[in-house]
Amino acid sequence: MTSKDVDTIAVLALLSSIGSAAIMSAFISFDYDTDRLHRIKNPEFYGYIGKSNKTKLTMFAALFSLSFFNLFVRSLTVVTVSIVGGKTLVITVLTCEMLLYFIVKLARRDFHYWTPVYGWLGIVMSVVSRVVVKAASDWTALVQFRHPQEVGGVYFTFTVGLSVVLGGFAAFAYSLESHVGHAWSDDQVTAVMASGCAMLALSFVVAVLSMKEPYRRTLLCMNTGTQHITQGWNDKDGEDCRDDKVKMEIFGANRHKWIWKEDVKKNVLGEKKRRAK
Repeated sequence: MTSKDVDTIAVLALLSSIGSAAIMSAFISFDYDTDRLHRIKNPEFYGYIGKSNKTKLTMFAALFSLSFFNLFVRSLTVVTVSIVGGKTLVITVLTCEMLLYFIVKLARRDFHYWTPVYGWLGIVMSVVSRVVVKAASDWTALVQFRHPQEVGGVYFTFTVGLSVVLGGFAAFAYSLESHVGHAWSDDQVTAVMASGCAMLALSFVVAVLSMKEPYRRTLLCMNTGTQHITQGWNDKDGEDCRDDKVKMEIFGANRHKWIWKEDVKKNVLGEKKRRAK
């Protein structure tokens, strides 16, 4: 078996893995959105997929394509950055990206994960959960993670754009050095990366346009997990105000998500005392 055959097998194996992860990502987002209970409990977030078969097929294809090309661009970026600067540079870039995410979460008082675990165990749980969700979102572009309690809408969109930017910089840095003897030339890497970035951007646009119009704003939503959990208490007027059963679900969320909001704390603690009598 020649080195060319090995390279071909490696590329096919990578594409197969990317395809498997992408279709799982598409199914997760699709199933979450079309679930009847999710649409009843959280109608402002779930329901972006239309009822017609054509719309469903288009949306699923867009979700798959978005995840596939995001994984493809990210994978190629890691490979090219590793060739240019070694594993240390790859780790540095990924660490900086994760640190930026945590800085944003801390600055917006949204560090604690929604699960009701407290103390040091709660902090560890929040760190692990945030890292896992952020890493999964960065690589798979799973649309479900645009939820305010996960990565958030605007940060999800920012991450997709960052994938394109990092891919472009990686290809540019690769082209500045001599790579005699490498399997791919500078022009080939640039062409493949440009194609991947273009398809990623196109997939995102198609996914957005395939959504029902009211739900497109969820990709630019700046609400934190805290704001999402407590909005049922704040929206006292209007047709979309949550009923008492949905409001009481706040008891199942981490108290750090609502205890600092005086209006919510007063209602929640008062309700707990009333029930205890």
